[in-house]
Amino acid sequence: MQQCKLHCHGLLTCLAFICFYNALDNELVHDDIFAITNNMDLRPETPFVNLFYNDFWGRSIKDNKSHKSYRPLTILTFRLNYMIHNLQPFGYHLVNVVLHMVVVNVFFYALYKYIFRGVRSSLFAALIFTTHPVHVEAVTGVVGRADVLSCLFFLLCFIFFIRIVYAKLLDKHGSKSLVTILFGLRIIIMGSELPKFQIEDNPASFSPYLTTRIMTYIYLLVFNCQLFLIPYTLCYDWQGSSIPLVESISDYRNLQTLMFFCSKIVLVGFILLWIPFIPASNIFLRVGFVVAERILYISSLGFCILVAYGLDVLIVFFKNKKLLYTLFSGQILLYSIKTITYNKVWKSRESLFRSGINTLPHNAKVHYNFANFLKDTNNTEEAIQHYQNAVRHKLHRFIVNRVSIAEYHLMEALKYTPGHYRAMVNLALLYRKKKDYNRCEDMLRRCLSFKPDYMDALILFGEILYQSKKVSEALMFYENLPETYASNLNIQRGYANVLGGSGIIEKAFEKYDSILRVSPKSYDIYHDYSNLLELNGFHKRAVDLLERAISIDESKPDAYHLLAVMYYKRKDFFSSKNVYQRLFKLSKPSAEHFKNYAIVLFELNEFDKAIKVLRELVQKFPLFLEGYYTLINILHKTGKKSEETIRNIIFNTSYHVTF
Repeated sequence: MQQCKLHCHGLLTCLAFICFYNALDNELVHDDIFAITNNMDLRPETPFVNLFYNDFWGRSIKDNKSHKSYRPLTILTFRLNYMIHNLQPFGYHLVNVVLHMVVVNVFFYALYKYIFRGVRSSLFAALIFTTHPVHVEAVTGVVGRADVLSCLFFLLCFIFFIRIVYAKLLDKHGSKSLVTILFGLRIIIMGSELPKFQIEDNPASFSPYLTTRIMTYIYLLVFNCQLFLIPYTLCYDWQGSSIPLVESISDYRNLQTLMFFCSKIVLVGFILLWIPFIPASNIFLRVGFVVAERILYISSLGFCILVAYGLDVLIVFFKNKKLLYTLFSGQILLYSIKTITYNKVWKSRESLFRSGINTLPHNAKVHYNFANFLKDTNNTEEAIQHYQNAVRHKLHRFIVNRVSIAEYHLMEALKYTPGHYRAMVNLALLYRKKKDYNRCEDMLRRCLSFKPDYMDALILFGEILYQSKKVSEALMFYENLPETYASNLNIQRGYANVLGGSGIIEKAFEKYDSILRVSPKSYDIYHDYSNLLELNGFHKRAVDLLERAISIDESKPDAYHLLAVMYYKRKDFFSSKNVYQRLFKLSKPSAEHFKNYAIVLFELNEFDKAIKVLRELVQKFPLFLEGYYTLINILHKTGKKSEETIRNIIFNTSYHVTF
């Protein structure tokens, strides 16, 4: 029997690793950015004691804007990760996968030791728990570590409790006192205040109608159980209008609720699921979400026990046991495939946000998140479509190139919510796009008066001071920032740029070097640093750093263009030509790329190729005048065409260009 248990532990460990192995290469996405990348509590310069005074996101737990999510142990593990490998995602994901493997084995131990007292049913339940796709958000999303750790301690407490009961060591009075002390301590930590949420976080809890709240809450319980039974529709964010409110007794979803409660077996299983789910049920306290897959990590224990118990009963009474084992194996295989596939959704911002659009096309927030991503990657037209979808779905935030529409919606947001600091930053971004630096600066000052620690506003404020030629003020701003803010990668990058632009070259070099020691795979830092080195005559080092930047992210055409220009300035025309050819294979070249490539070919005496490239340029970009000038110049210098041909080019240009 002992040997069989060891084999089961080995099987569960291997299966857990196989299911989540492909998550190890994922980036830090969604809430990971706020809890890890932007969380100063992970940094060694932040006092260790801050972990016990701040919430999960690095804000003081006493702050009235805090979500009151007190998880110092989880933040401690993040801090240990940061101490070893800074912000490299692999280590964070590895710890999550290892913790899931530990939880799976502890769950199996608890099942065969205290619940089923047999290997078969315990293995059934543990296999379901190991492979279930609903666990992807908790395991693959790094912030889900809080839920995995909670589940681990939940199981350990359960095991110790059972042992104490069996040993008859339980002191009822002492237990009551302990519960009271812990409850009181929690109230003290939270500052005797509940977190404050907005209607988009949890629309049902803001409904003025009691019947709507009750029917929706009960339906949400059923919906969560459906995620266990058929984990097909999974999404990273269920806020807002993801699940419409149940506002009428005639709503067909009430029928689903009634059907769910008609089975006594299902009702017993529901009771097993209920206790861990109470804090997220909205019954006693308002929570900041509609559905959250990662909070089902603990509740799924009850689901797994229920399914395993039912399967065990069937095996006893069903003659064709081979068929049952086959069906169960098929279920585990399907769960494993779904889990492995769903891990890929969490690989990057793009894959995560795009999956949200596919899963919940009526959710305003997923359109808004995806539109922000598209805007950041310069896909403006597609971003506009998704911002419009977000507005159509009642999310009144809009920030794109269509300035009047954007400004109108952002101003409307501030009219109804004067302290809407995100709208202020979006307005500031809009003003910067218009090069209205004064209004941009004023809006950022207003934003920081509401929220002095808002990192996006701090980063943008330093950049705007520098762009508006307030160099001394920008330097003073960076130098006077508290250390907890100054250690932010983007803040340091802005400071280094200001130092370089101000002529304080040696200090700028030192700053860039210190940033790269902490973040050795930051494309933007290599790009900026190499540009500064090139401007100051350090050509070889500039080229080396830019080559390293390209090796980190090969999809950036600007880096190839800058590298090709560097080689050109050094009269290494052959290397410049090779870089442009690499660029053309990776992305669609711009007019500027075509023109410069032709000039390089001209310097290499490849005149026919240069002329061919320029002819292609003027066909693809008929409004790019420099293309015509360069083509005429090369034709003239090489004597390839007569003056009449050049005159024809000039004449044809007039059909494309409006002066």
